[in-house]
Amino acid sequence: MAYRPALVVASLIITMACGDSSTGGGTGCMATDPLTVAATVNGAAYCGAVDNAFIALGNLNVASTNAASALSLNFGVDATVGIKTIGPGVPLTFQVETSAGAIWIAAPSMAGSSGTLTVLTLTATSATGTFNFVAQPSPGSGATGSRTVLNGSFSVTF
Repeated sequence: MAYRPALVVASLIITMACGDSSTGGGTGCMATDPLTVAATVNGAAYCGAVDNAFIALGNLNVASTNAASALSLNFGVDATVGIKTIGPGVPLTFQVETSAGAIWIAAPSMAGSSGTLTVLTLTATSATGTFNFVAQPSPGSGATGSRTVLNGSFSVTF
């Protein structure tokens, strides 16, 4: 469905606007910590507190923030267990945003982006998984270059 990626991006933007950017990670982030998103962003450790996690319109949406690194890391994907890879017809979107408003996106419609997300567990109240992606600058956001996110993991409750 052509409209689903747009809905995922809209959900991410709304989620980020509602998040609490004053909270956030630090060191010692563990992939198994509840309400945590951990990854390596362009070689730097990221440990984000989950601002919001929910399922809407059949999509799992997660938004996290690390105030110390001034970064937000967010994604939206089909709410099903399994491996999803960015490509035509796959509603998988990743986003990295700085507190200054620079945005990088990995999505089927974003040339040069790529990514994979694995939902390991999904229940009515929680989800866990892993991810890796390369995001490209969102036009007009002031972002430059790409952002590579490796060894990502998440553990969220709804």
